[in-house]
Amino acid sequence: MKLRRLFWLVFLLCSIIPPFILSVFFITRSYYTEKNLVLRNLQATSSVFSTSLRNIIEANRTDMAVTSEGPFLQGVVASEGGLDVMDQGSREYLVKIFKARVRASKLVMGVSLMDRNGFILASSSEGLIGSKNPLPGNSFEKIKDTNSYYLTDTFYLPTLTKVPLYAMILPLYGKDGFRGALGFSFSADFIQEMVDRAELTKRFQSRLITVVDRNNRIISTSDPDFQRGESLSNYLEGTLPESRSDISADKKVPPKKQLLIRFKTQSGNNIGYFSRIDENGWGLLLSINEDEILEPLRRMIFWNALFAIAVIITVSLIFTRLSSYFSKPVMGLTEAMERYRSGDEDARFEYRGDDEFGQIALAFNEMAETLNVVLANEKIKSKYYEDKSNIDQLSGILNKAATEHLISGILNDTADSASHTLFVMDIDDFKSINDNFGHAAGDRVIREVSAELKKTFREIDVVGRIGGDEYMVFLRYVEHIEIITEKAMQIAEAAERASCAVKGLPKITMSIGCSRYPADGTTFSELYEKADKALYRTKSNGKNGFTIYKA
Repeated sequence: MKLRRLFWLVFLLCSIIPPFILSVFFITRSYYTEKNLVLRNLQATSSVFSTSLRNIIEANRTDMAVTSEGPFLQGVVASEGGLDVMDQGSREYLVKIFKARVRASKLVMGVSLMDRNGFILASSSEGLIGSKNPLPGNSFEKIKDTNSYYLTDTFYLPTLTKVPLYAMILPLYGKDGFRGALGFSFSADFIQEMVDRAELTKRFQSRLITVVDRNNRIISTSDPDFQRGESLSNYLEGTLPESRSDISADKKVPPKKQLLIRFKTQSGNNIGYFSRIDENGWGLLLSINEDEILEPLRRMIFWNALFAIAVIITVSLIFTRLSSYFSKPVMGLTEAMERYRSGDEDARFEYRGDDEFGQIALAFNEMAETLNVVLANEKIKSKYYEDKSNIDQLSGILNKAATEHLISGILNDTADSASHTLFVMDIDDFKSINDNFGHAAGDRVIREVSAELKKTFREIDVVGRIGGDEYMVFLRYVEHIEIITEKAMQIAEAAERASCAVKGLPKITMSIGCSRYPADGTTFSELYEKADKALYRTKSNGKNGFTIYKA
């Protein structure tokens, strides 16, 4: 009765717990899969957008190169005295060149040539000539020790335009070192148009694309709540990856490296990626509202939960029905096993159905019959070992008569479906061991080989010495060639271990022949005859080998 209650409990648990675990696993996996997919798409979008911005900056450099590499400007810079002694005619000609460059490019807002102190010598905006450059911060000072382009932060120049500008500066050098710089100013409106046109994240209504300079002042943004020219930090209630310093120019975030960030705005929690656009320190923030990610996941969890409940109810009903089908035969099998374990050798599992339980009943009953035969044979074998007249005194294993009698008894009681193998073997060149090392050494070899063979085989197998250097092994319930071959190799290994135990002797090898029951015979004499013929073939082939009898 206790087992029956346990059976019902197990089936009840099996009907609920697996579907529940699978549902939780599926829901959790779906959640993280969807979230990771969104983040990977967001990361890829950030990478693509960053590349587009880098292309714009590269286009800005190309615009500068066209002007800076012009022969007239190159000649002025390289002349004796350089920009410091440039005459009025040269200035006017450069102004014309600069104005033409502004008209030729939709990106360029202004072009200026500055002396080594930062004063404007020539400009497309003539009102700036003679004044100090309007570049933000100490941008001009930073270029003196470089020989490459420098991208500034954003700044405003009301005399030129009302939109925010950014500049690219190229230092100019002569024989005496730094002589001045060429500056191009660009409108940030073009970047704003690019942000407004971005279709990369249209899937999400809460998308946020913001481009900032190295001081985190907003250059362009898709968020109507963000003001261009203001610091990005003013709009973030949370913190960026580890601290706000992670996005500062001093942090030196490597270009193209993307930092996963979470922060708060007035619209809620956001998640996205921040990266530096190039080595000059501009940054890109691309993010979406986390609620927009979670909403489809919440719907998925809801429907998955309903599905899980339906599965649990269905499986519970099925298991309840199956439990009545399984409980009776299981109880019957348990009862039969308990009776057999208690010593009732006649205990059997009675089942009349033609299904899997019928096969179990047949297998259990055949197993009981086989065990009865094995136990009976073991009792006979034990009696043989207890009787010293059956033991070979030199080797300590069964002698020839006892071996033959025991194997014959096993064969007489063997079921028709059983398969056995008989090995007959002898030690190669044993006579030379006696002749060259003495009979004491030969006796030692016999004892060591016998001990190794006895350790190699199972308790249910029969191992005996049937002559001077000849042995016999009866392997029970073995029929496959692979296993027979493996056992023959174990015999050879046993002989080799025996030779190691006797110092000074050469390697001991054995010639082996075998026959199989019932293919080669059903009596001891038939099996022995076939195994002996197989042994003869092994010796004819050069000894130290193994042969399975073939007619």
